[in-house]
Amino acid sequence: MNKLISFFAGLLLVASLHAQSYIWKSGSATSSAATLLSTTVGFKYIQLTDTSGSANLVTIYDNSTASTNVVSAAYTAAVTYTTNVVESFTNLAGVTQSFTNNVLHTQTYTVAAATNEARVLYRVTVPASGTVTFSPSPGVNATLGLTVKAAGNVNYTLQYYTLPF
Repeated sequence: MNKLISFFAGLLLVASLHAQSYIWKSGSATSSAATLLSTTVGFKYIQLTDTSGSANLVTIYDNSTASTNVVSAAYTAAVTYTTNVVESFTNLAGVTQSFTNNVLHTQTYTVAAATNEARVLYRVTVPASGTVTFSPSPGVNATLGLTVKAAGNVNYTLQYYTLPF
């Protein structure tokens, strides 16, 4: 009986350690990109309210800076393929002999730097003086952070949780 009780107590402890606590954040964003959070997070709920008086396109990006672009630096990559190598030689009797061998060859090349739009987590048009609510289940995870870009002025209320990595 003691083992059974200790098993369930341990199970309850593990479940409580894995429970996520949610954090609320609210604020406003103007007609430019703004960083909401610059850490690895997930969000469960966001409410967007237009304060500009006209329809407002709002985009939430997975980015840790107040930019809507992500720059990937140039890097060196490699490709491996099989090819034939022919070896020829003349033996002591003066006869030319050749052998074809199948070999594995690795070729390196440079991949150029690239600038792309950051990963879009959510994009919506908020009606003039209106409110839009988005609550995904399960939550949407952002590996870099959360950046919002609005065409006009918008107020937001965000419910998020931190991720362990």
